[in-house]
Amino acid sequence: MEAINASYEAVVGAVHEMTRDCPADLSGYDKLIVAITACILEGIDTRDGIIRTVPPITGESHAYVAKILDRLTGMQLDGSEWAKGADGRYRLLVD
Repeated sequence: MEAINASYEAVVGAVHEMTRDCPADLSGYDKLIVAITACILEGIDTRDGIIRTVPPITGESHAYVAKILDRLTGMQLDGSEWAKGADGRYRLLVD
């Protein structure tokens, strides 16, 4: 269990780093999209996992993260695209 927690913490650290590297003038909404995309890239690809991981990094509420995740599923935004598969996991869509 300790190894799983350490692995999860490493992934969360990577997501946090990607979000922290955003330009200072990027809106909170855009940082949220970056954080969701980073989660999916790093293997945090379930709705619960994303909703649990993103709020502490972005400062947004769990409800707001869930709302944006659901609203933007399957939509294209500045090259960031994700969809939810039949298995309940999100994946990035690549042109």
